[in-house]
Amino acid sequence: MNFNRAFRFALVIFSLVVGLPTAAQQPASFPVVYNTDTSFFVLVGDQTYPLGDVSMVEQSPNRQYVAFIEDNTLRLFSAATGQTQDIMETDYIGRVDWVSDQMVFNLDDESLFSFDLTTDTLAEVAARSVSWGDDALLPNLAEDQFRLFSPDGRYALYYRCNAGGTKEFLGETVCANGGVMVVYDTVEETALRQFPNASIGFSGAAWSPSGRYIALSNRSSGSFTTDIFIYDVVNRTNTQIKLGTGRTFNSAFGLLWSPDDSALAWWRTDAERTHDLQVYTLASATSLRIRVPAFDNVDHFRTHWLWGPYSNTIVWVSVDRQLNRLTLKTGDVSTLASNVRYLYPPTMPSAYPPPGCWPGAYPC
Repeated sequence: MNFNRAFRFALVIFSLVVGLPTAAQQPASFPVVYNTDTSFFVLVGDQTYPLGDVSMVEQSPNRQYVAFIEDNTLRLFSAATGQTQDIMETDYIGRVDWVSDQMVFNLDDESLFSFDLTTDTLAEVAARSVSWGDDALLPNLAEDQFRLFSPDGRYALYYRCNAGGTKEFLGETVCANGGVMVVYDTVEETALRQFPNASIGFSGAAWSPSGRYIALSNRSSGSFTTDIFIYDVVNRTNTQIKLGTGRTFNSAFGLLWSPDDSALAWWRTDAERTHDLQVYTLASATSLRIRVPAFDNVDHFRTHWLWGPYSNTIVWVSVDRQLNRLTLKTGDVSTLASNVRYLYPPTMPSAYPPPGCWPGAYPC
């Protein structure tokens, strides 16, 4: 059996075992936003919608909405309807947060607005002032240490300082005596989970779009191995995925959740600098390592790859500026568009909590 046949056979078996959509099932649609030299587009399934000459674009974590500014107007595209509606006249918006059924954004005058995605209503909301080093928000947080809030702002993964407080080092405020990576609940004001070994080898983290799961990668300098941890803040359970053992260096980077929280994907690099895609499905606790030669030619693939227009696909931009799609259950690679400059990922969780107070926002 040659490589391509063996690869496709393995993927079909994997799809049956771990729950990837089969040919008889309709996979979920995850719209893809990309641009060429002249315009922006949204790919929904197999249909492409032009957005025009856009000055700003933000996509919701579940990939169902795209906010953009065109002709001094903030507009919103819905993947469900394929329609675009005008929100308000403005030539600039700052940070955009997507929480529950709300899109929250601020203007250049720092006024804060919330647009309800279910009722299509726009309202000005109150902003809250948060001191990022305030112990009341994240206890023992050094100003320049890592932290990453869940989409709704309730939970945070952050580097909590040990006893001894903080110190100034090379112009930054850091922990004086080291620390530990923790998952913290700002409502219950308690640490849900500690990752003591992540203090040195920590190499990336990502909240799932719903905010239920936090994934982080950690490289052990002693064994030259990388592990992926997935913590469930609802059930408060932790899953550890080992990527490799021995002296071969394997790094995990570009952690990327599927928009429906069902799977986590990342790249794995071995000592020969070949790149594999690894997909872990939560429902079956099973992962698949995919070796596709085309992935070695991905242009800045750490940022230019996404879950594709369907839940069983991955898309990326190649060096020759082709937008390519890999179908996981068959192994087929196809070209979707040419002359593509960038893929635009959805708005991801931030080092700061959402700025406004509205139903579902934490902490208020």
